[in-house]
Amino acid sequence: MNASQPDENTSLTLSVAKFGLTGGQLHRTRLLIEKGSRAELNKFLTVYLPLVHLIASQYTMHDAQLSEYIYAGNVGLLVALERVNSKHDVGGFYAALTNDVRTAIHAHIEQRHQVERVPYLFLATSAASESKKGVEVLLVRASKRRCILLPNDLVTQIDGSSVNTLDEVNTTLRKLSNGDIFRVSFFRAGAEHTTFLNCEDENMIFENPKVGNI
Repeated sequence: MNASQPDENTSLTLSVAKFGLTGGQLHRTRLLIEKGSRAELNKFLTVYLPLVHLIASQYTMHDAQLSEYIYAGNVGLLVALERVNSKHDVGGFYAALTNDVRTAIHAHIEQRHQVERVPYLFLATSAASESKKGVEVLLVRASKRRCILLPNDLVTQIDGSSVNTLDEVNTTLRKLSNGDIFRVSFFRAGAEHTTFLNCEDENMIFENPKVGNI
C-alpha cells in the first residue's frame, strides 16, 4: 500500500471525528442496531456516508461500481462499530474506522473481481462504458511477478482478442497453461500500451499479503 496511506488515514480520522458521533452516541447506536433497529442503522450509515463515499471513489469512477463499493464499505463501518463496548471506546472506533472500511472494500473486490489465472490482478466485471470498450483494472496486488498494470488502466485485448468483461478475460486465459506468457493491450491516460504477463498457479506466494498499487 502507498507509503502515504497512514498519513491519509490519520487525516481522515481527524476530519471524521469532527462530524461523527460521540462515544455515548456510538454505544447507544450499537445497542439499538443489535436489537434490530433499522432506523438507527440507516442513521449510522448516513452519518458516515461521506467517508465511505470518499474511500470507495478512490477505487472507481463509475457510478454502478461506486454504489457496489459503498455497500461493501458499509460492512467495514459495522466492523468498526463492534469495537464500541462503552462510551469510552470512541478513540478505538475512529482509529480503526478508515482501515476497516478499506479492508471491507478490498475483501469485496478480491472476492468478486480476481482474474482466475492471474491471482494478483483484479478487474471490473463489465465494460468501462458504452462508448469506451475494455475492462478497468481495479487493484494490483504486489507479487514476485513484475506487473506494470495500474488501477484505472483499461485492458482492451488479451493475445489479440478483444475483452470487455471479466468473464471474457477468464475465458481467454482458461485456454492457457500455468507459466504461459500472454500479451495484454491496455490504455493509460489515452495512450495504448502493451505488456506481457504469466498465467499463475492460484497458490503462488505473494511478497506482501496486502493489496498494493492504490
